Amino acid sequence: MLEKKQWDMRKIVVLLTVMLFATTVSFGKRKQPAPEFVKILHSKNQTLFMKVHKFFVGGTVEVYSADRKFLESDYLPHPLTKVFFDEAPKGSYIIKVTKGKMSFEFIYINS
Repeated sequence: MLEKKQWDMRKIVVLLTVMLFATTVSFGKRKQPAPEFVKILHSKNQTLFMKVHKFFVGGTVEVYSADRKFLESDYLPHPLTKVFFDEAPKGSYIIKVTKGKMSFEFIYINS
């Protein structure tokens, strides 16, 4: 009779271990990739097409020259936006996307 109880205990221990493992795996969260704040979709005919993170909707996009002189800014009503460089000379520009205390900037070369 003692062997029967030991066999039943082993089954219970194995069952509890499997249940604990399954519960741990099912509630574990996958790591989310870092969000892309600004994604350049493409640049064509001196126009920059970009998509900003949804956090920046309602913020502003600002364009600066290479020597950090402010050129222009515009409101971001939705994530997809265009920046036109058709009247600007060729060269480097700094694009800055801002909302509140958060900002992201990158260099764009107009060719």
